[in-house]
Parts: sequence; structure tokens; C-alpha cells
Amino acid sequence: MLQKPDQIIDVSSWLCESIYPVGAKPKRLLVSPETSPQSFIRPNRRYLYKIAYGWRCHQVWSEILAYALSMDCEIVVPRAYFAVNSEEQNSGVLVEWFGYRPREKYYQELTSGHTLLSAYEPSYGAQREDRPHSLMTNIRACDVAGCTRPLEWWTQAATFDALIGNTDRHPENWGLLRRVGDLSDARYRLSPIFDNGTSLGYEFSENNISNVDIEAYVSKGCHHMTGDEKNQTQGHFDVISELLNLYSKTGEEIYRIANSKRACFEQTLAVLPDFKVEPYFSRERAVLVSSIVDKRAAMLLECLQ
Repeated sequence: MLQKPDQIIDVSSWLCESIYPVGAKPKRLLVSPETSPQSFIRPNRRYLYKIAYGWRCHQVWSEILAYALSMDCEIVVPRAYFAVNSEEQNSGVLVEWFGYRPREKYYQELTSGHTLLSAYEPSYGAQREDRPHSLMTNIRACDVAGCTRPLEWWTQAATFDALIGNTDRHPENWGLLRRVGDLSDARYRLSPIFDNGTSLGYEFSENNISNVDIEAYVSKGCHHMTGDEKNQTQGHFDVISELLNLYSKTGEEIYRIANSKRACFEQTLAVLPDFKVEPYFSRERAVLVSSIVDKRAAMLLECLQ
């Protein structure tokens, strides 16, 4: 469900379960109240509250837009909504996190890609903490862990990252879920595609969004992962081309995502300027973001030719 400007959530009274330690931006793991403040907020659920901060403040909107776009692409991404903390006078994005609280009979436990690769790949972390980190290694490691359809998941993740220009899919920004407490179902599953804020032109200030060279900007974007195992940084579309070279059958899914109608995305772009909050999302920024996604979708389709 998409959020309206009069449905801003105040999390000041929510239980703070923990300060989330991963990443450069301030985050808190909150628990929604038993009585939900809005119909789209699930009661007694974990939500990650990521506070708008400094020059990265527009990442909160990128998370919300990525969620909207994921609905168009039929990809599983955590729900994301704009929120404020009226007591602390800050704002941010509220991202639905995984599973119920541990006091429930069953809950989902997240194992990060970092933990998985540390166990699977002997050379992981030897020269750099988050390397090697290749698409092919990730697919094999998830397969060894017993995940179902890892190639399909990684095709969707790599294509979605290329579509939004996400540069931060490091091993802490993907993971496996396991149902704890249920001996009848202890399998690992790949998590929803989370942490999508480092994308969609978030880094441009209001002063320079009208001067962006879209083609040059999109062309220079790089993925955190490499397509092959040479451990050299590659552009988003180089990673997609590598994937197609090794698994030509992924072309159908890449085409489906790149060619998706973007109704939810465009609807969200149209309404965000009506949120009279800080950081403000201007109509000029909406035009920029739409142009970025249009260009990225076209370049994904070019990879298939």
C-alpha cells in the first residue's frame, strides 16, 4: 500500500528494541504498537527506522521509491514509509524488517551475506573486509546453503540494482532467513531485497539537479559486486552482461523487470512533493529520478540485444 501525505507516522512512542549497528547511517530497530497508527503498518512488527542525515538525507526517498518500483516489477522488497520522531525532531524512512519479535513462538532470523561468505569462501576478507564479492560466488554460496532458486533471486537483485543504480549491495546488504523454533521448516531462504537507498540520484542537491547529464551519470554507475571473480569493480550493466554470458536463460527475467509498467513508481513520484517535510522532495527531483530510471531501463534492454 502506498502512503499519502496525511499519513506520516510518528514513531516517538514506539519501543526501541536496539540500535542497529550495521552501516554508516543512524538506524534503530523499532517495534510497532499493538494498535497500528495506519492501516499499512502491521502491529507488533519490527521496523528499521533510518534517520535522514546530512548529504545522504534523500536516501529516505530512494528507499520509498524503490519499494514502489518493486511492486511494479513484482520483486520482493521490504515496505518503506516516511516517518518522524516528534520528540527528537528528526525524520526518516521506516522499513518493515523481518519476522515477528523473538517472544513469538516462531520468528525469522537473518544471516548476513558477510557471515555466509566468511564460511564458504576461504579467501573472503583476506585482503579487504568485504571482498571477494562476486555474483557467481554469491549464487554458488546460496546454493550450497540450500536456498531455493538462488539464480532467480540474484538475477532479480542484480537487475533491480541496475534499474535504480544501487551502488551498495555489499555482503551486509543481503542475507538468508531461517525460521527459528520450527523444526519442521529449518531451511534457509533468501531475504527480501533490502537496503536500496544508495540509488536514484540521492546524492544530488537541489542546487544541481537541473544540470545532471543523465547519460553520463547512468553510464558511470558501478555495482558493489563484480560479475566475475576477478574482484575488479564493474558497472551495473557489465555485471548484467556477465550474468547473461554465463546464464543466457536469465534474459527473460531481465527483460520482464526492465520492461515493467511503472504505475506505482510514477504515482509515488507524483505525490512525494506534496509531503511538506524535510528533506523536501521537489518536483524537479521527481523529473530527474524518472529520467534516471527511464535511461537505466533502456540500457538494461540494450544488454539483451
